[in-house]
Amino acid sequence: MKKNNSTLVMIALIFATLIGWYSVLNNRAEMQQKYNDYIIKAQKFEEKEIYIDALENYRFALELNSGDFDLTVKISDMYYKLGDKDGFIDMSEAAIKIDPYNAEPYIKEANYYTDISDYHNALEVVERAKKWIDDNEELNILMEILSVKVVNKYISFEKCMDWHIQGEENYVPSYSGDKWGLIDSNGRKVILSDFDYLGAYNSESGVLPACKEGVWYYVDLNGYKKLIGDEKYQFLGSFGNGLAPAQRNNLYGYIDKDFKEQRFEFNFAGCFAENVAAVQKNKKWALISKDLKEITGYDYDDIKLDDYGFCSMYGLVSAKKGNTWQLLGLDGKSISDELFDDIKLPAAKDEPIAVKLNGKWGFVDIKGKIIIQPTYRDAGSFSLGLAPVQVNDNWGYINLENELKIESVYAHAKPFSADGRAVIHDGYFCDFIVLCKYDE
Repeated sequence: MKKNNSTLVMIALIFATLIGWYSVLNNRAEMQQKYNDYIIKAQKFEEKEIYIDALENYRFALELNSGDFDLTVKISDMYYKLGDKDGFIDMSEAAIKIDPYNAEPYIKEANYYTDISDYHNALEVVERAKKWIDDNEELNILMEILSVKVVNKYISFEKCMDWHIQGEENYVPSYSGDKWGLIDSNGRKVILSDFDYLGAYNSESGVLPACKEGVWYYVDLNGYKKLIGDEKYQFLGSFGNGLAPAQRNNLYGYIDKDFKEQRFEFNFAGCFAENVAAVQKNKKWALISKDLKEITGYDYDDIKLDDYGFCSMYGLVSAKKGNTWQLLGLDGKSISDELFDDIKLPAAKDEPIAVKLNGKWGFVDIKGKIIIQPTYRDAGSFSLGLAPVQVNDNWGYINLENELKIESVYAHAKPFSADGRAVIHDGYFCDFIVLCKYDE
């Protein structure tokens, strides 16, 4: 009797299992049929450009197969055609999550951002893709295009000085309404346009030189007086290496933060950077070190300075002797025998420098060797792999292969700063452009 019962139980279990499998297979078949029906309906709606109904059916199909990469991409396309940005981005990101090694959704998302001129996000998508995908021609082309896309910052001042970045501190004096103020790297006013002069901010001292109504002193980033000397100065310069140039009784020398004076014997004294400054006596120029000793003799007829009086920020100095210019190292020695009609200041460490020869501007490397032949009416030195050049009447930017990468549409343009900013002029006002990689 027990044996018969066991046999019956076994038969019942087998029968139940078969029924279960049949049910599962039947459900799968039904789901597949539903999936196919939704896809067919969606495709018919899509052919008629009824995208809202196509989207609905594609989404129903996706609920039955949530890991379908191609269907997820298709749904993102429907959102794009419907103009639904959020839906498009969400589904593109969902497709990327399903298969991060497939370039298609990255490319579509990057192209979308490019179309709406959101180059910063477009570049972020491409950079993310490059972490997963070693070599894709379309991604490589997008990367090349986006690396030189710029965002315009309309600050609209009459003049702006050179960028002079100190660590993370990045401020530019700007001129408006006959007065100088200070803006940050996004064009926001830090100090109102209330001064007759403002110099470069120095992060070590925490101040910048200012002049108002003929009185010279140092202010902080709020524009408040911070350092004031007991003597009346005709000029105060920017701090560097613990010293700042100053003028009193028609002679220049140097002061520290306590206004202790040293060597007030020059006809002009520049600011210190990299422990080097330029000074002038009897119409001749020399380089001195931060201990105020001569690095060179007074052998030069001119030494190139930036807007604040710095002669070196990137290990090189441009000096003139007679009618020709040459590049010097910080030790005051010539780095090569090459001589030029003119030389612009270096704009970045180890990048090519603009030089003039036979009336045209080209570029040399840091050893003084010509790497781009002089063909331009005017030019500035390279930084971030780009250099401003004058093409006909306007300015644009070339790359190291001498290819025009930023269109020549500006009345004037300066080199890029280390954080991707460049002052440009539209013929009326100064604005600046930002490489999209650096745009906040």
